[in-house]
Amino acid sequence: MNRVVRSVCLGLVSCGGVPAVPLSPPEPTARTGSATASDPVDTGVAAVIEDAPPVETTPLSPVAWVARASLDLRGVRPTLDELASVTDEASAEALVEAFLADPRFGHRMAWLYNDVLHTAVWFDNSRFRVFPEMTTAAGRAAGFAPLALVEDIARNDRPWSDVVTATELPHNDVVAEFFGVPGTGSGSTWIATGAWDGRPMAGLLSSSTVWLAYDGDRTNFNRRRANEVSRIFLCADFLARDVTFEISLSPEALSELERAVQTEPACGTCHAVLDPMAAFFGGFVERSANEPTDQLVQYSPWTAEWYNGWAAPAYYGRPADDLVDLGAYVAADPRFTRCATTQFAQSLTALPDLDARTLDGFHSAFEAGDFTLRALVREIVWSDAYRSDAQRVLTTEQLATSVADLVGWTESADEDLSELTWEAEYRLLGGGTDDAEILTRNPDPNVGHVVLQTWLARRVVDWTLSVEAGRSEASRRLFTRVGPTDTGADTTALREQLAVLHTRMLSRPVPADSIEVDELLALFEVADGRTDPAAGWTVVLHALLRHPHAVLF
Repeated sequence: MNRVVRSVCLGLVSCGGVPAVPLSPPEPTARTGSATASDPVDTGVAAVIEDAPPVETTPLSPVAWVARASLDLRGVRPTLDELASVTDEASAEALVEAFLADPRFGHRMAWLYNDVLHTAVWFDNSRFRVFPEMTTAAGRAAGFAPLALVEDIARNDRPWSDVVTATELPHNDVVAEFFGVPGTGSGSTWIATGAWDGRPMAGLLSSSTVWLAYDGDRTNFNRRRANEVSRIFLCADFLARDVTFEISLSPEALSELERAVQTEPACGTCHAVLDPMAAFFGGFVERSANEPTDQLVQYSPWTAEWYNGWAAPAYYGRPADDLVDLGAYVAADPRFTRCATTQFAQSLTALPDLDARTLDGFHSAFEAGDFTLRALVREIVWSDAYRSDAQRVLTTEQLATSVADLVGWTESADEDLSELTWEAEYRLLGGGTDDAEILTRNPDPNVGHVVLQTWLARRVVDWTLSVEAGRSEASRRLFTRVGPTDTGADTTALREQLAVLHTRMLSRPVPADSIEVDELLALFEVADGRTDPAAGWTVVLHALLRHPHAVLF
């Protein structure tokens, strides 16, 4: 029986809809496929977004731009002093430039990139791997380990190519113990470590976490891993190619899947590229392996050699030896930096489709800045696309860090806000991903945000009032005009305090005589706040934490 099959080659990654391009013969070098090899052939897999007519938008005010940039680049809301300093465009630009230099910039870029990489919370949510001996701390640390490299690259203005060429990977003590990395002794601090078990070192291409999350087996010969390299670093997903062809699905053919893949011409257009790329990953554990965790995370030069016997490693027809060569080829591919440009631009603007002219401008700035993320992000946050007044929704990671900063949440608190960052049910309520089954963010506000805000208010309001009451007047974070337990405050002082809370917690400055303050004062008085300040401020804080603008920015 013959059937028409679209976008799948008998369950294996995958078929080709783009015509095959003649590949250049391998160039002899001192080390086959080394970093000195010329740029690989651009097969045109990455989609080109045509120029579209400009969309009429209203730009953000300078204050709103500062608020958005602070949340995106630092993960916190601007302070009262920062908001007060924004008097014109020039003062706003100076603040945003300062945010780019903030030490928290790297951490925010790492979480942005998790929407591409999807490793951070994978260990908690994968249905295919179970690590019974893994603690919660170990799972979180192992999941963040690849992002720690992104953080270091962003924070220290390293070239983006380091993500696939770095000869060291970050580990802390938790990750080092789990991965069997000797001699770190760094506590919770991330430090860079070179090869520890014979693996070739090529940035994230050598990460145990990445290749546990994107595993392979002897059914697909690591083709999934090869496809993820193309998807993550080149924005070229083989599975997204669309093709129609006829192939026999007889029992005889199904018993020889590999022969069918190799002999079907439509599949061959992809597999001629995919299979040699898959051969780089034979040293990492297979899905079917049932080994103790300390074995699952190790690299095996022996199995790497076995896979090389199945297919010789190569990148678009250029022969290579190992992951070091693959990283050099990927970094030299013109699609590599354009892919990163698209990924960070889409994340920061929340626009899935950006026209080619806009992306070209971002990429030019990226190139002029020696391909550092700071140079790319600077261009993005200054753009009209970023400064459009279309509302966006905070991620749960931003919500956690911004609220913790607002209320002065510390590690000594009885409870923290880590669920917002690490627990799938909280992340999904906030429109996020679980890095296993749900891999695309919901960009729109929904009922889940209402539930999440209610939970958040119940979690932090009582603690905040108690801690603020115990702080000196000079060290209070929110109650800078009236203390949370002060009785007898006059209306003028109350209105000033309510204006402070609205401005600080929602990043929307209002004067003391505004209608917003009128509404908050009414809530305070309905709760009998003049005689029972704690009750009045409890209602006010709940209202602000559950306000739409607490998650929209």
